[in-house]
Amino acid sequence: TSATTTGSYTHRAPALCAVADTAFILAWTQYGGPLFSAQIHGMWQTLDGTIIDDQTLSVANNQLQMRADLAYRPAKHDFTICWQDGFTATTHGSGTTDGSGFGAAMRMVSTCGDLSDIDNDGVPACVDLCEDLTACNFTADPSESCSYPPTWYADADGDGAGDPSVILVQCVAPEGYLALAGDGCPADPLKTEPGTCGCGISDLDSDLDGTADCIDNCPEDPLKTEPGTCGCGISDLDSDLDGTADCIDNCPEDPLKTEPGDCGCGTPDTDSDLDGTADCNDGCPADPLKTAPGTCGCGTPDTDTDLDGTADCNDGCPLDPLKTAPGICGCGITDLDTDLDGTADCNDGCPDDPLKTEAGICGCGITDLDSDLDGTADCIDNCPEDPLKTEPGTCGCGISDLDSDLDGTADCIDNCPEDPLKTEPGDCGCGTPDTDSDLDGTADCNDGCPADPLKTAPGTCGCGVIELDVDNDGLCDSEDLCTEVAAINYDASPTEVCLFDCALMDPPFLFNGLSVIQAASAHAAPDAVIGVEFTGGFPPISLILTDISAVIPIQNLPVSTAQALGALPGLFDAIIVDRYGCEGRAASGAGFEPVSREIVVPYTICED
Repeated sequence: TSATTTGSYTHRAPALCAVADTAFILAWTQYGGPLFSAQIHGMWQTLDGTIIDDQTLSVANNQLQMRADLAYRPAKHDFTICWQDGFTATTHGSGTTDGSGFGAAMRMVSTCGDLSDIDNDGVPACVDLCEDLTACNFTADPSESCSYPPTWYADADGDGAGDPSVILVQCVAPEGYLALAGDGCPADPLKTEPGTCGCGISDLDSDLDGTADCIDNCPEDPLKTEPGTCGCGISDLDSDLDGTADCIDNCPEDPLKTEPGDCGCGTPDTDSDLDGTADCNDGCPADPLKTAPGTCGCGTPDTDTDLDGTADCNDGCPLDPLKTAPGICGCGITDLDTDLDGTADCNDGCPDDPLKTEAGICGCGITDLDSDLDGTADCIDNCPEDPLKTEPGTCGCGISDLDSDLDGTADCIDNCPEDPLKTEPGDCGCGTPDTDSDLDGTADCNDGCPADPLKTAPGTCGCGVIELDVDNDGLCDSEDLCTEVAAINYDASPTEVCLFDCALMDPPFLFNGLSVIQAASAHAAPDAVIGVEFTGGFPPISLILTDISAVIPIQNLPVSTAQALGALPGLFDAIIVDRYGCEGRAASGAGFEPVSREIVVPYTICED
């Protein structure tokens, strides 16, 4: 048999005849924890006759096996097997050497060995299947396993399902409690589960659409559970699949529109040029500045920039309010012809001169006539009747300014037109220069001595020689070796030098005296000044200081000793001599003979 509760079980094996090689095997199938122990109670003996009682047997491979040296006595034997919950023990029988086999079902017996009585019910623990004092039946039939107090669940709403959160554990059912739990709505007699709507709220589905009224926002509309866009009772159908329900789609068949807009359903309100007018109403759908072609057509504005009433697209002069075409003068310029000469003022260089359209050479209002056909208009031709001249020049109109000799003077005023060096004949005439080489005022052509500024003719003495005869002897002084009339031979042969008689000179050459006007400033300083008194004589006159052979020409008086005196102070003998060597003479006392005079030239300090 099977045993599935916790406890000790006693099994009785059938009596067997003692056979020496008989082995008793108790086998079982294990479903749980390990086996505690296995015992055989009774009288056993070995083959040699030894009595063995209450043996503990070995356990291996889920089998309890008798010792091989044991033999069965003809007696009843008790078996005790102890295990945990979850095991099933089954006898598979025993075998003998003669091939006979025995099988017997196990059964309960009253003799087991554990005679304790925990529950005081008068039944030993080894045969009392319920010894637990907490069990409801611990004093009942010992053949019954323990039954423990069950859990009772309150049924406050009386709907036949207990509240799992309100319990009592006891052997006898209390009033108002049930053994069955599972009331998810313990306060709602109509529900044991919250269902869709929750406890206390009915799960009624009025429109039978499968959604309870408590969560069906359209409980009377079997087609909707939410009002949606159109509300309960009205379909949210979107016929054109544009995302807008027909109930609010004023173009339910047009997937591109929900309102007729400017163009109506079926026609898009596209505004290609973004000018605020839909293409269906826009005569120029690609022109953001126009909705109708107007004067200029789509894409071209009808602007009239100059406000002349003609749109720029048709106005050849869109910035000129007075013209719509450039005309002759172009936009912005009037085609007026002030002088009515057939040329507009814009092209007429002389808009007020009907005879000219360009200022020409003479300017507007003045003819460019060239009377003498010389290529220069009369207005700027100062010789308008002379084809060879435009200016009077030097000679005046009608007369050539030719300069034949290229001397810079026109022939008309050049009295020597073939002579580049002269414009007048002068003293010498054309072709001959009026050169005055000696600058004597007489041109060379008329100067017998062109290199002698003192003569224009050779005269008696010839060119380059002064025509002088001082002694009036009829001989040129240049050829007369003696021209001094004081000479005794001045009128003699011109080849003789003058011979003088110094005593007979007239006037006589007199040496009248000396004086120191300025003393020397230091020794050997040549800065003394001597005063000389004389009359007559032929200059130049010289002062001779004979001590030192100093000759001082007397060109100016008084005489300076500069470069003449070698040493000062000193005492000197002085004479004076004229050009012809005559010495100055004494006026009296010496018989009119040459005279020497002494002079002391001192230092300046000596004067003190």
